[in-house]
This record gives sequence, C-alpha cells and structure tokens, in this order.
Amino acid sequence: LETIRIAYLQLGDRVTAALHTQIGDRLRLQEQHSGVLRMLDAIHQHSDVIPVPERQIMEQGVDTMIQALATATVQSVDLPSEASIPVTYLQHVGGRGRPRITIDYDFLSFGLELRGPTGLAPVAGVSSRTVRRHALDYDLVQPAAPVYTEELDETSGNVICTYTASTSAPVSDITDGELDELVHHILEIFPTFGRRMITGHLRQLCHHVPTLRIREFYER
Repeated sequence: LETIRIAYLQLGDRVTAALHTQIGDRLRLQEQHSGVLRMLDAIHQHSDVIPVPERQIMEQGVDTMIQALATATVQSVDLPSEASIPVTYLQHVGGRGRPRITIDYDFLSFGLELRGPTGLAPVAGVSSRTVRRHALDYDLVQPAAPVYTEELDETSGNVICTYTASTSAPVSDITDGELDELVHHILEIFPTFGRRMITGHLRQLCHHVPTLRIREFYER
C-alpha cells in the first residue's frame, strides 16, 4: 500500500512538471499519459488493500491528470506576439563599475518552487551563482554551512581548520537480501520502473541506496 501511495505522489509531481514545461509536446505528454494509465491499473489491481476513501481520491486525481494532459497536448506553444515581461534589470548603485543585475523577486520566489538555480539561470539570462546570491539576499533560501572553520589554538598558536561534515543523508545499511525484496516488490507493481525511478522510490521509503547497488541488483 505504501508503495502505491508513494508512486501516486511521484506521478503527480512528474505530471505537474510536464504541464509546466512540455505544453504542446505530444510525444512527451503521451509518455506521462501512459504512466497515469499504468497507475490507474495498479490502483484497480490492488484495490483490496487500498481504503475506499483513499482509492476514490486516487481515482479522482488520476482522472484530473488525464484531462489536464489531454488539454496540454493540444495547446499551442507558439511564441507570443508581444514582448515577454523582463525578469531582470540593471540597477546602478553608484560609484564606478558595471551596474548590478537584479532578478525580480516574484519571478525568483515562484521559479525556485519549480526548479533550482541551474534551471532558472538560462531563463533569467544570468549564471546559476547569481541566482543563488539573489535567493540568499531575498531570504528565499538558507545559507549552507561553511566548508570549514578556522580556530586559533591558544596553546600552540596554530590555526586549526575544522571541516564541515557532509549534510547529505547517510547511506542506508540495508542488506542485499532486503534490497532485493524491496525492489522486487516495487517492480511487481510497477514493472516499467527504471533505475532512476526505483532509486527515487526507495528514497521516499527512507532508504538512501547508491545507484551502483541498484545496478548490482540487475546483475544478481
């Protein structure tokens, strides 16, 4: 049941992203449509373990996705005749040197909900570093911990560097047998899942497994 729940949420995220970035792209939207139909089939196959109210919500959500994808498939992606609204502008702060490039706050706050700085950089016409700097200036993101800190040892007079440990999630200590059982269970319900989808699904189950171990699963 938990596998179906996670897959349903992931499907919703993928469809939402497609509706924002692939309007009019019939081939890619058709791929998403096929994924939605597979989800509906999985819901029907496992209806005996899904509570009725939850199953109804899933079925309604699937129906909404199908309608939205159908609409997006026939929508035009022609460029508008009028000029687009600028999302950056030059700001003269006084003194010598080039004017400062400023990114519109509304654009940045909304854009960061859809994609990261690397994805927004081409849209704004700036570097990803500039996007990150503005996000920090606007308090839209929190600064990362410093790579290292320096502290003077009063006894020896030496400067001691303390490096920050990685903030990424620790790798799961799940055994090969447990991993095989989980992946087999996922593929029984969603046989078209590839390595990337399996890795993401395991992460949703709080299992951070390196891609190498997923590759080794196929070799066993």
